[in-house]
Amino acid sequence: MPKPTALTIGIFDGVHLGHQQLIKATVKLARKKGLQSVLMTFDPHPAKILSPKGIKSLFSLGDRLSMVKAMGVEEVIVIPFTKELSALSPQDFFKKYILKDTHTKELVVGYDFTFGKDRQGDTRVLHTLCEENEIGFQVQPAFEYSNEVVSSSRIRKLVEVGQVSLAGELLSRSFYLEGTVVKGAGRGRTIGIPTANLFTKAELFPKKGVYLTWVEHKEGKSKAVTNVGDNPTFENSKSVIPKVESHILDFSEDIYNEKIKVHFIERLRDEKKFSSVDELIEQIGLDIQIASKFKWPKK
Repeated sequence: MPKPTALTIGIFDGVHLGHQQLIKATVKLARKKGLQSVLMTFDPHPAKILSPKGIKSLFSLGDRLSMVKAMGVEEVIVIPFTKELSALSPQDFFKKYILKDTHTKELVVGYDFTFGKDRQGDTRVLHTLCEENEIGFQVQPAFEYSNEVVSSSRIRKLVEVGQVSLAGELLSRSFYLEGTVVKGAGRGRTIGIPTANLFTKAELFPKKGVYLTWVEHKEGKSKAVTNVGDNPTFENSKSVIPKVESHILDFSEDIYNEKIKVHFIERLRDEKKFSSVDELIEQIGLDIQIASKFKWPKK
């Protein structure tokens, strides 16, 4: 027979400050009641299945799993999200995934949790179902930061407009892009400013421009100046997926084909088309000066 559990359910994209409060409450309750702490999530994001426009995930499923496990969750259940699943009534969803599959004794959800066909199930419906089945039920209130509710959608908007510093505060860690270093056009090396060119499967990118970043590689983290955009000084076309090129400060190692993460710390300026290569070099020099004087957060 499966061990009785304290369960929380959600998407948890980004595992931001609000998510963290919910997860901490679940883990704490599980320990108090002698239950197993379990988190249930869904992949892909339901909006990608139900909405024509879909949604851009902040991070990968792997990021979610590593974050929640680091917070003490004992078991994570990933449910494949399909149209068939979305068609289940709240009662059928509750019966299958909360009663049968997880042997739930305590359920903790966020204030805005909805479930079942057409989101017919909300916290009131869930409270009734839990009462009928003698399951303890808690609703975690909204978590606010700077007088606004912390949410994944709020963080996405901040990233898209380049406010990566505030996005990092709401995440309690920096927004990052993960991928592999690939060979680019080689222009940076020819002008004495080599760059690590990132190939990434990320869905969400910061607004085009120049950023102060940490580049995390196998040797650790290094300070960098990163351009996100189209290289307008050299190229006229605008790409659907922006190029991500990082000049790593005081660094000469060969990291081609290495997996890295580019952590976005602060936005410096917009991307600009310069009238000459010399003007571009001068501006990058100024960017590097700013980076060298910047009060960097701890690694």
